[in-house]
Amino acid sequence: MKRLNWQRAIVLSLAILVSTLGMAQQQPVVGTPLKLGTGITKSVDEIMNFSAETERQNPVHSMPLQMGEELHLPVDLPNPGEENRRFSRTYPLGNAAARPNEIATPTQTVWSNFMGSDFTSAAGGWPPDNNGDVGTTQVLLIQNYRVKVYPKPSVTGAAITTPNGTSTTLLASPVLDVSLNTFFRTAFAGVNTTDPHVRYDRLSGRWFVVAMSTNETTNNFLLFAVSSAATIVPTSASAVGTSFTFFRTSISSFPGDAGKFLDYPTLGVDKTSLYVGANIFTSSSGGYSQSSIYVVNKADMIAGSLSVTPFSAAGTAATGLNTDIRTPQGAHNDD
Repeated sequence: MKRLNWQRAIVLSLAILVSTLGMAQQQPVVGTPLKLGTGITKSVDEIMNFSAETERQNPVHSMPLQMGEELHLPVDLPNPGEENRRFSRTYPLGNAAARPNEIATPTQTVWSNFMGSDFTSAAGGWPPDNNGDVGTTQVLLIQNYRVKVYPKPSVTGAAITTPNGTSTTLLASPVLDVSLNTFFRTAFAGVNTTDPHVRYDRLSGRWFVVAMSTNETTNNFLLFAVSSAATIVPTSASAVGTSFTFFRTSISSFPGDAGKFLDYPTLGVDKTSLYVGANIFTSSSGGYSQSSIYVVNKADMIAGSLSVTPFSAAGTAATGLNTDIRTPQGAHNDD
């Protein structure tokens, strides 16, 4: 009996140990915040004047034409498209009997639309990587390679409509209209940029922008900008004009990503933080290595300093169906 109890004790101890290890593995991963310096603040007037001078010196484009091939993730699905087919169903149009659980959707019409940019106004950037967001009074369009701010149409006013299809009729009089390079070069001389994302944060009344630099073969930069207010206006149009504070940090600051190349930063914002996801390659020439996530302290950024907690290799280069995360997207939450 004593021997049996002793054996049971060992089994019980092993069970407790395994259970404890399992619980430990389920605990949240705690990162290490890094203090990465202070920002550089430029008024909208300074950005616009810098852009005007740049385009005066180079009237064709405010940046070189870029049509290079983008970096690609590895194709590791045994049967491309199988993942989508598992979660989607296609039925013949008009066959209601084949869609017994479908809820009737009311017809919606487009009340207002406008063309904010085209190939020419984007300074020839390709692909455009269109992105934008809507604030309380404005719409901010950002892309490769242009930044534009338009007044937001009021639902009580007349609809703004420009021609559809292949029309090149642009909405007139943007509040701000500069190249993406110029936008960041106001703070960082000579930087070449791409892959921008923008979010308007209703909790703080700020616009947040993220992009990446392409000057480097490895150890390129994450670029950030945050507005000083919800409405972007020059000093000439307001007693107190809006400004942007710019930040940048090399991925060499992140031990798990150092020596590599960051591509396609995504962006989400909530009450406390900015959430940036990115794919990491061995160099600007390619070779997928991993996917990383960065949590940026929002209050610090608004106050003028950059604090980032990196979670490098949140997704790895493992191959096979459903094995890992690629192109992580930061969730946006105004609640």
